[in-house]
Amino acid sequence: MSEKKSQALEKKQSGAVKHLTYKIAFPSEDGQFIAGHFGRAQGFVVVEIQGKQAISREFRLNDSHQDMPGHPKEGDHHEHHHEHEESPEEAQKKASAHSRIAAILHDVDILIANRIGPRAVDDLSAQGYTVITTDISLIDDAIQAYLAGKIKY
Repeated sequence: MSEKKSQALEKKQSGAVKHLTYKIAFPSEDGQFIAGHFGRAQGFVVVEIQGKQAISREFRLNDSHQDMPGHPKEGDHHEHHHEHEESPEEAQKKASAHSRIAAILHDVDILIANRIGPRAVDDLSAQGYTVITTDISLIDDAIQAYLAGKIKY
């Protein structure tokens, strides 16, 4: 269990909070739809949940994908089916980009995306994030589906 989740559970068990609050982040270009790929999105919609309700929402810009080899902006065509081995330099740049995403989303518990690469899932999961994929397009629909238990990890 991640340290964040462990602390939240301890607070809940001790009665320190009435309703557990947590944050979910969605990659997005426009604040309404989930972007096609997690790391290349213009930003992230961060929704704070208390109990079974969204209580706040904000948009955070994503600069983590700049200067990344093989990571064009959202909407540009790029296939991720490479046949070559990743160089140590490419691996380091990707790990650095994933660390920048973690810094942007430092207070987030759950990441929900349509598409996210396996390396990003591994890197972000290792940092304590719960990573979930869905085929739902609208962020509001994804929030409701998550709260209803229809999206699970």
